[in-house]
Amino acid sequence: MKIDRLQAFSDGVFAILLTLLVLDFKLPNYQVGHLGQAVIAQWPILAAYMLSFFM
Repeated sequence: MKIDRLQAFSDGVFAILLTLLVLDFKLPNYQVGHLGQAVIAQWPILAAYMLSFFM
């Protein structure tokens, strides 16, 4: 197997995994005017997504 094919395969796997992580995002329950606080409360999910994206 050539290295180019292996790199293309791993890129595809990462793309699928990132898509699955994004699908896990849900709109948090929040009161009008407090959306920012509700999003910040979901920091573990956002941090995992950002970490996996930059890796």
